[in-house]
Amino acid sequence: MSRLSQYFSIAALMVVSSAAHAQYTASSAGPINSAGTFGDSGNGGFSGTYTGPSTIFSSFSFAGDLTSQMAGTWESDSAWNVTMPNSGFGYSFTPSGNGTYAGTVNVAASFNGLFWLNNNDVTNFDAFQNFDNGAGTDAVWNNVSMSYSGSVSPYANLGTFNQGASFTFDTVGSTGISDTEIALFTSTGTLVGTNDDIDAGANNFLSSLNSGVLANNKYILVVGGYDSFFANGVAVPGVDASSFGAFNLNLNGSSVSTGSIASGEFKVYNFEVVPEPGTMAAVGLGVAALLRRRRK
Repeated sequence: MSRLSQYFSIAALMVVSSAAHAQYTASSAGPINSAGTFGDSGNGGFSGTYTGPSTIFSSFSFAGDLTSQMAGTWESDSAWNVTMPNSGFGYSFTPSGNGTYAGTVNVAASFNGLFWLNNNDVTNFDAFQNFDNGAGTDAVWNNVSMSYSGSVSPYANLGTFNQGASFTFDTVGSTGISDTEIALFTSTGTLVGTNDDIDAGANNFLSSLNSGVLANNKYILVVGGYDSFFANGVAVPGVDASSFGAFNLNLNGSSVSTGSIASGEFKVYNFEVVPEPGTMAAVGLGVAALLRRRRK
């Protein structure tokens, strides 16, 4: 499991947007109980609906006041889970890695990556404990806020491809970064596939993702380093020492992009699969014939 899976979730209730950048912030005054592991009936939470345009945000930040209710509770015991039933997204995070505490502490965390929100996404987010310290409420959250901001600019556009094309992406030939990860998403955030290592047993820690024939759609390809975290609606880059350096991206065996990946960074690409021209012509002829029949 990626260590980043210990740290992540999202929530939102209000959107403020501008022509240059969009920002989406959620808040709850609380109190929100964190009583047991996920699904415990004593846990609290809140919900919202995102009504902005489908957006890939580049930054997510969290803040909240956490009050201990039980001796021996750790800050890192308290976590959040988010589900978006409309999009099928769901993941969790722990905002603090600290140990035991007493009284109330302010907890803050921020992440860079890719964070998808689509119009009319219902977002349910719930507090829970990674470790249940016993019967009753372990901790209580107040003044919780979760914010998305920034925009994602593709490193390069890989082009437009006709329906029926097959896709294999790999990082063979990378000379600086020694351990890569690749993920493919639809433009609205559904995870299509990932690959970490070509052959870890042979110490080949570069990546190869064979996506096969893709449906007509717009896609986002993400290239990063070891310990990146990928799930529906989210991608968070790794920060391991092997996760940065010069890289090479191949598509079906031919190099299509080179550059350097910094620690905690992704290289992001977009491309589109469209119907073949003959298919579109056939559709057009069918529509024309239908219209002629209606006129008769």
